[in-house]
Amino acid sequence: MNQLPLLPDFNAVSHSYAVIAEEFTKVGNLEAISGAQETREAVRRLEVQVRETSRQQQEMLANIQRMLESSVRENQVTRRNTLRCSENSTVSRANVPLRPLYSYSTGEVIRRFPRDVAAINGLQDGSLNRLLNELGCETDGTEEEKRRRLKLACGVTNMAV
Repeated sequence: MNQLPLLPDFNAVSHSYAVIAEEFTKVGNLEAISGAQETREAVRRLEVQVRETSRQQQEMLANIQRMLESSVRENQVTRRNTLRCSENSTVSRANVPLRPLYSYSTGEVIRRFPRDVAAINGLQDGSLNRLLNELGCETDGTEEEKRRRLKLACGVTNMAV
């Protein structure tokens, strides 16, 4: 199994920037030094940059967290749906119950999933599109092509022709 590359410890980096900003606030104590005003202004600009960099890093960390959670959910859905498709592959009659699949959008069992192949055969375009979208499948084509695609996505290969 592939491991994710090591990520920087953004909390530690953010903390370091906070320490730098705090220490730079003490530069005001250097009034007696020649050029102190210019130094204070440079420090103020640096503080602003440090805070902005910290904010950007927090945003990046939140984005990375969301992407990792999404990836974990997709992997979990793929594993679950693979098993469900294997179970559904034994279906040989239109009235045999199907095992419902999981949504890539929510990670949960798809609501109002067709109970059997006969129910798939009766689905209209809107319902077919909704189910195919939940499964990450294409939604182009005729209703019959979409029904076939949904059956294949469910693992019902022998009844998809």
